[in-house]
Amino acid sequence: MSCDNRSMAGIARKIGISDEDRETLLKWKRSPTTPQRLVRRADIMLAAAEGLNNKAISEKGLGSVQTVCLWRKRHAEYGIEGLNDQPKPGRPRTISRDKTAEIVATTLTPPEGMTHWSARILTNQAIRRGSFDSVAHLVGAIKAFLSRWNEGAKPFVWTKTAEQVLAKAVR
Repeated sequence: MSCDNRSMAGIARKIGISDEDRETLLKWKRSPTTPQRLVRRADIMLAAAEGLNNKAISEKGLGSVQTVCLWRKRHAEYGIEGLNDQPKPGRPRTISRDKTAEIVATTLTPPEGMTHWSARILTNQAIRRGSFDSVAHLVGAIKAFLSRWNEGAKPFVWTKTAEQVLAKAVR
């Protein structure tokens, strides 16, 4: 299915949603922990199942006509699984989200008896906890974290490079 003139002209294609899928979409809408992007996609699909065309759904504030068309198309091709994000292109993660979250959570509270974290203390803590197998693995994680952080950092930007931070940890 594509965005064709029929759907733009007010003639909506019928979107078939099973009772099970409808219940899942409604569950996404009600859950306070569902990411808002999925709630919006659920709203789009529920409106489409009611027979609204792309323009009418767009006018409800659920996204542009192109966005509505995209999610209708994905649902038609892949079912409800098509509403989830597709994998992003590029190099796969080398550090899991859980490990990243663990490091960030660790740094949110100062180390015992200190006012702030240093690279050396963080390295020792991470290796002691078993989060990383080696210092080299941790060094790679710190470099990756700092480069990702600094790409869109607001309002804080690291003033030292990863190499400068790691040089202090080696001393």
